[in-house]
Amino acid sequence: MTRAVIDTNVLVNAFLAPEGTPARLLAAWRQRRFLAVISPQLVDEYRRMLLGPRLAARLLADPHHVSAALVDLLTYAAPVYLRAIPPVTGDPDDGVVLATAAAGSAAYVVTGDRPLLALGVHRGVRLIPPAVFLALVPPSPPPASQEAP
Repeated sequence: MTRAVIDTNVLVNAFLAPEGTPARLLAAWRQRRFLAVISPQLVDEYRRMLLGPRLAARLLADPHHVSAALVDLLTYAAPVYLRAIPPVTGDPDDGVVLATAAAGSAAYVVTGDRPLLALGVHRGVRLIPPAVFLALVPPSPPPASQEAP
């Protein structure tokens, strides 16, 4: 199964635009069409951004719904633990994303962050936008037929 790290900006955009590509990516995560790799540091960043005051007024869901959705998503994730987070770009959060990918043997980092996308590949991990990643993951299986054989 494809392993990927979902950058915080993708997760935030999924909650800001529930019909957009990032939201479809989260649906693919819930459908277990790929395995998301997470670390405690990345989960802290997810929570800080999604539940912090900066986005509270812009989110289309109440904080309890956001928390429940986050717990649901993390249920379908592979946790890794980071020992060190080397700086890569000017943003320390970028180091968390890349270190999580390396520790979890992820093939991809899915991001909308331009400095990360500009790297292209980092330590064998491809950095790609959500639409490109969605084209790479297998489609969801069709629903089981309700008709009797």
